[in-house]
Amino acid sequence: MAIGDQILLERLSLREQMVMQQADALDVKASILLVAVTFLATHSMWVLSKALLPLILYDQFLSVLLQIIAGVLLAVHLRVSEYTGVTAEAFPGWRDDLVKFYGESREKDVEQELSSAIIKKSIECVSDAVSQNNRKAKAIQFTYWLTLGSFVFNLIGAASLLF
Repeated sequence: MAIGDQILLERLSLREQMVMQQADALDVKASILLVAVTFLATHSMWVLSKALLPLILYDQFLSVLLQIIAGVLLAVHLRVSEYTGVTAEAFPGWRDDLVKFYGESREKDVEQELSSAIIKKSIECVSDAVSQNNRKAKAIQFTYWLTLGSFVFNLIGAASLLF
């Protein structure tokens, strides 16, 4: 194994775990926003059932439009996605192939090949997961603002029923 490979592998493994935890946290945030959108849609329907003024109807139309956009974006980002990673199940067979190729007397070459390939694949997986998380975070932030706007329109509609 090359100098520092073990340290690199450990750090990459920790980074990959952190990125996967971030992905889980983003999914939870998206789920919470989807619940908020569902609540706001129910509230909009209630306001629309009571509303008679065109201003309230227009207000709730904007609210529902924002809810639809937010809901679709959240549904897209909550779909089950396949994360790529280094699959440890394939390692024994791969190692055996390398041992056959290099011969049992060249253990250092086999270890070097294994560790360098694992490091390369781990870097690719972490980079892919980070870019996926960044896209998801931007979309969730955008849907947060859409949901907040919908909430404001719902408050205006509910408040207008009081007057």
